Amino acid sequence: MYYQVALPFTKLFCPILVSIDYIFSHSDLVLVLANLQHIKNVPGRKTDVKDAEWMAQLGRCRLIEPSYIPTPEVIQLSLLTRRMRSYKQRQTQIKNEIHNLLQRANIKLISYLSDIFSKTGQALLKLFIDGETINVESVIPCIQKRVKTSPEELVEAMEGKLSLEDRFLLDQSLEECQMYQELIEKLTDEIQHYIEKEFP
Repeated sequence: MYYQVALPFTKLFCPILVSIDYIFSHSDLVLVLANLQHIKNVPGRKTDVKDAEWMAQLGRCRLIEPSYIPTPEVIQLSLLTRRMRSYKQRQTQIKNEIHNLLQRANIKLISYLSDIFSKTGQALLKLFIDGETINVESVIPCIQKRVKTSPEELVEAMEGKLSLEDRFLLDQSLEECQMYQELIEKLTDEIQHYIEKEFP
């Protein structure tokens, strides 16, 4: 004889799933983690007590279909990829802030460069940060060979003006963006290594 314990399976269980599984494996209890979509009750009965009663009734009738329970390796991979999403979202947010700052200053590099965060783009933005005079002579060393836009066009696109405070914010944002880029690259290597190790 055994007793069945039914619990709704949510993301909250993922970090402690291994511990929960260990506890139940050393007892006479059988754990069933239920898919919330499969045990929805009728509308209007939303209290925890009513939900628990409904779950117990389904459990007694063996009507609860167990949810997919990821292995510890899958859970770990999920945590790594979730961190990756977080880094990329934050980096995108920073890039949008930089775009908005340049737009307010009437700097139109985006019209001439497909990516203002490329080597050329960052070198040109560094001219603003350092307070350099924007002219053909200062722009030419910043341009990579693959860039087809002429120095004159880039100078024209950079005719806007940044205040000292904007230059400071731009500098901070670029540093933060680069920090997340390095974190993303390190995490990418870690994820690749983990996949090769755990899912050969």
